[in-house]
Amino acid sequence: MFNSYLKFMLKSSLTIWWGAATFAIEVIGLALPTQIISFNKIWLLPLLFIVSLSLFIGVTVLYKGWNLYSKAYEGINVAQIIKIENEQVFLLKGLRNICLGSILEIRRVIEGVNIPIGFIELTNQNDNGMVQAKPIWIMPGHLRDIETHSLSAESLLVSQNLSKDMFQRWLNESTETRVNDLIKRGTKS
Repeated sequence: MFNSYLKFMLKSSLTIWWGAATFAIEVIGLALPTQIISFNKIWLLPLLFIVSLSLFIGVTVLYKGWNLYSKAYEGINVAQIIKIENEQVFLLKGLRNICLGSILEIRRVIEGVNIPIGFIELTNQNDNGMVQAKPIWIMPGHLRDIETHSLSAESLLVSQNLSKDMFQRWLNESTETRVNDLIKRGTKS
């Protein structure tokens, strides 16, 4: 996660120019004879102060930036589940940087335990910052609870990490459903 943070922080084109300028100044400083560059004690103290202040500010910005970046995807919650035209729409809050079409895992919290129950796809972002998502696949028992409103939106969390077991269950169920549909079509003709 720290590597993606560094890529996020350093992906600006300004970083490349800053690095090139710093490199050029250092090469020029090393190439010049030592008699040309000399510091007396009056200039050394302000220079040390400026360098140490810059280091302090840089470390502080990295630390605070890391806190912001690492918490950007924590706590994605389902604000509401709305039924529109026989389809469930999940309204999510807590997403900052979204990519429409992304697939997220939805989890149900029962007595402090997160249980994966299905997958949703991000479809739209409203003007108020809420993100709409449609269910791709939800386990039948939990889908029934959502449809009968016995499952509250507050007991659902959203994760960007897809669990391998849930993904395999979805593939197996989808494949089984498609095979059964093909068999039904074949027996009808």
